[in-house]
Amino acid sequence: MNLTIEQLGELTDGHIWLGAMPPLAGKLEPIGRIVFDPQQVEPRDIYWVMQVGPFDGALFAGEAFTRGALGVVLAGRRIEPWAGSFCITVPDGLQSLHRLMRCLRTDRGTWPEKVFASDAQTARIVQAAWIRDIEELERETVHLGRRGVVAA
Repeated sequence: MNLTIEQLGELTDGHIWLGAMPPLAGKLEPIGRIVFDPQQVEPRDIYWVMQVGPFDGALFAGEAFTRGALGVVLAGRRIEPWAGSFCITVPDGLQSLHRLMRCLRTDRGTWPEKVFASDAQTARIVQAAWIRDIEELERETVHLGRRGVVAA
């Protein structure tokens, strides 16, 4: 499934901010996977900032862009996207993720392949977001924060 930047913005009820030099196809640029760990970002991926509990994933947006992220999705504030990339600001990160998941859910109750990264931690975050398990999301994002601090 290849969503575009514009479709991602619409499905998440977000506002799109393009970099000073926008992606080649502008808002029609297709996006890669959605990842929650900036260390897993591959070129064209979207780093979805989870701001649950004490973890502020926005601090790692620069790392995501360095690794080739096409964009960052975050709530509550805007960051300046790098050249060739974008930022989507959403009203609430968890609500917007849940809304996106509802829109993309297949008849089998799963999500199309390649929408989310395929590692175990991403699967736990996606499942917790789907059932809105704030405690599990907080555990996973705190773990991400610890990994990010150790890596820095």
